[in-house]
This record gives sequence, C-alpha cells and structure tokens, in this order.
Amino acid sequence: MIFTSFLNLTRLRIDEKIFYMMRVITTFAAMILAAIPVCAFSYDKTLLSQLLTPYEQKAVLEGNILTMAYLKDHKIFSNYPESLSIKAQALPDNTTGDYSDYELLGVEKAFIPFTLNTENLLALFNNLTAYSQLSGMRYYSRTDKRLQPYILSSFRIDSPDNDEPVNDEKYDTLPSDYSAYVLIEDNRFGKLLIRNNISVQNNNIAIRNKTLEPMSKLFIPINKSGDYEQQMWLMYDDDAKGFFYYSMHAMRIRSGLFLKLSQLTPGNMANRIRALTVHLAARMGHDWKDRIIASP
Repeated sequence: MIFTSFLNLTRLRIDEKIFYMMRVITTFAAMILAAIPVCAFSYDKTLLSQLLTPYEQKAVLEGNILTMAYLKDHKIFSNYPESLSIKAQALPDNTTGDYSDYELLGVEKAFIPFTLNTENLLALFNNLTAYSQLSGMRYYSRTDKRLQPYILSSFRIDSPDNDEPVNDEKYDTLPSDYSAYVLIEDNRFGKLLIRNNISVQNNNIAIRNKTLEPMSKLFIPINKSGDYEQQMWLMYDDDAKGFFYYSMHAMRIRSGLFLKLSQLTPGNMANRIRALTVHLAARMGHDWKDRIIASP
C-alpha cells in the first residue's frame, strides 16, 4: 500500500512537471505569435522610410505629387529639389538588384486617401487585376502638346505561348500572392508581354511588372527581355487614412539611335508615369484628371 501510494504520488509529480512545462511552452509560443504583427508593422515602417524621406512624406501628405525622370544624355526632369540625385531603390525581393546602368529611370511619390477595410481592400485588389480597364488610358504628350492614347489595349492571357484574351477575374477572397501574364499594346512601344505580380501583406500592396520579350521601336531594337520593369508600392497608414505610393520605372536602352529620338524625353516619361498614378487614384475613387500633367 505504501509503495503504491508513493508510486502514484511520483507519477502525479511527473504529470505536474509535464503540465507545467507544457504551460511554459504554450505561453512562450503565444508571446511569439503576438509579437509577429508588431514585427511586421515595424518592417512596413522601415520600408516607408526607405522609399520616402520625412520631407517627401510631409510633401505628399500636403497633396503634392513628386515626380522625377532621368534619361541618359538629357537633363533630369524633377518637380522638387531633393530628387536631383535620383536613383531607383533596390527593393525587397527585387531580382534585378542594381539599376545604376539603366539609361531611363522614373520615380513618382504620392499619397492617395483611402479608408481601408476588408471589403474595399478586396474590391481594390479586383480593380488592380482588371487588366482590361487599362485600355484607353491617356497621357499628356509633350511632343504632340496634347493628350494622347497611352494604352491602346490590355488583357490577361493564360501563358506567353497563347495570346488569346482571357476575361478579368474577380476574387471572393484576397490572395496573398498573385501572378498573371498580360499583353499590353503601348502607343509608343507596341505590344508588350508582361508578367505581373501582386502581393498583399499587412494592408500593403506590392505590384511588379516585367517585360518578357525584347522591345523595339520603328524596327530599332531597344533592349532585351526583362529590361523594362515597373514596381509600385502602396503602403497603408491608418492614422492618415490612405496609401503612401511609390512608383518606379526602369528601362535599359541599348540603342544609341533610339536615345536620340525626339519622342523619348524625361518629360514624356514623367507624364506616362503620372498617367498611371491618376488611373490608380481613380480606382480609389479620386478624380485627378486635372493633375495629368507632371510639371517640373
């Protein structure tokens, strides 16, 4: 009897130790999980400070759109002094890395008011993947001194080997990572086969577009596959109720002859970037047509 009681007591103590250890492990795991959103939020703030300086954040919150464009052998187009040393950022998960050799760089920064909730974030995502809605977009051409068509046609395709149009998709739930092939007819560069990637994390949206075929103009080869890319970041600020917006366009131009064409200027590139910003703002319910021209 005494031995049996001692054995039961020993087992009870062992069970208590195991129970205690499990509580410690569970509590520690809960602490780690609770810290994840804080770490993610801290990362987002770091990204914002990487892409917009405090001066730029203040400027865009006041309603300014900051636009810069660099073209080799041309003067920099800029509407604010801090951009005179323009450079494209090496962004997280960026496969290209260094843009220092690129002949054309354009960057635009803005703040787009938007009251975010689960429902309208999904609606915004469906707008971003409605590629057919890009058709008919216009920009102000400094060469022609009037509004001109920018995107003549745009649609999703199943694969690079099949250019048959596919209808826009509409999602019921928000995917964290998305990719698609898009065929765009640009008024200056002709048909562009593009791979589009969109990722959504912590109410921040990253959009990446990269060409999958060489570009040409008037039968002049411009660059190689992958030599033109766009990266757009929408970073939500709950206090300001809107997205800080960063848009970067980088293009290799491997033809000296094409660099000399009068249609390609930093000012025209700035206006093409501005057209995309105005289009995106419209997707969030803002009419920015009176801001379609990027003024230096």
